[in-house]
Amino acid sequence: MNDPYSYSKEELLALVGRMQETANQVYGIMFVNNMGGEVHAFIEFCGVLNKYIDLCRIAAEQGIDFTAANVHSGIALPIEAHHMIYLAEKLECIFAPFLRGNPQVAECLKRALFGEPAGPVP
Repeated sequence: MNDPYSYSKEELLALVGRMQETANQVYGIMFVNNMGGEVHAFIEFCGVLNKYIDLCRIAAEQGIDFTAANVHSGIALPIEAHHMIYLAEKLECIFAPFLRGNPQVAECLKRALFGEPAGPVP
């Protein structure tokens, strides 16, 4: 494991396991603190986190090193429409009221997601 971006398939799957254990701990803390009952949108982040872990697991199973998959590297995780539908449901629950109430903010987010400058919107 000298090069951080050249993990074996087995190492990647082990890393996914550690990621899942961490996410389970986060969910446990949220559950104990009644975050789902008191601030529902907050616990939706656990769904986003777990979907990300699912995508990393799929990549690892395909032998794809997911550890550098992000906007900075340009490396993408394998993803299908149903994954995005799930993520959209989670993000809608968390952010839609803010975005629907402020079209300028929504436009900034859209620009940022598609690699355009996210500065002020006319």
